[in-house]
Amino acid sequence: MLHRRERLDRLYQIVSGDDDLDRTCEPIVESICTNLPRNYLLNAIRGAATKLSEQLASAKLIQPWILGALGTQTFLVDLLIPIRQAGTFLPR
Repeated sequence: MLHRRERLDRLYQIVSGDDDLDRTCEPIVESICTNLPRNYLLNAIRGAATKLSEQLASAKLIQPWILGALGTQTFLVDLLIPIRQAGTFLPR
């Protein structure tokens, strides 16, 4: 079974598309290079989590849900998209 470090390096190679970890580490210090796969993967996970949270909290998802929970008539919920698009034409 692969050790944790070897699994992390393997996952880094798959995700980053970089087959040669030594080539990536040439210009930097060895102590920093040992953390490169871990930091890369943590940054990729952070980015994915941020994008997911932005999508879940977006007005396009929340406003229809709130209006539906309040029992608003369907045609008012249907007007959200045209109102949102018309709002882009307003001067700032």
